Amino acid sequence: MLSPIWLEIPETARRLLQRIVAVLDFAHIKGWRAEEVSLRSVRKGLPRQTAKAVHLEAMPFVEVRALLA
Repeated sequence: MLSPIWLEIPETARRLLQRIVAVLDFAHIKGWRAEEVSLRSVRKGLPRQTAKAVHLEAMPFVEVRALLA
């Protein structure tokens, strides 16, 4: 489930991974899974994410009034 987006949309993939781990932890607490699953074991088959986030350049403060108008 994570493989198709792991390198293409890294931030979304990391958030999805967090939710998967939360569900697996809940299942372990409820007794539905015998073993606890670590985040490391889930990530084991995925390549390393190397892409850095690209942020938009900040707008000059003097132009903010025109934008809001």
